[in-house]
Amino acid sequence: MRLEDKWTKKIKNKLIEWVKNNYSPKACGYTEMRSSGNESDVFCDGYDCGISNAAYEIGCILGMKLKEPEEQDYGF
Repeated sequence: MRLEDKWTKKIKNKLIEWVKNNYSPKACGYTEMRSSGNESDVFCDGYDCGISNAAYEIGCILGMKLKEPEEQDYGF
């Protein structure tokens, strides 16, 4: 196996592991309404939502079979 192939495989495996550790279909559906009344949670939820959406997109690029993310609900 060529050195480039080893590095490519190693990087792909690290990305797959990152996706597994950071993707949450539920977190993809977080909105600011979820944390209404608790402003500090808005930042944490926004971070979790953003990371999870990024993990989902990277997982799709890698060809991983992932559960569809939950839809964001902006209803009151």
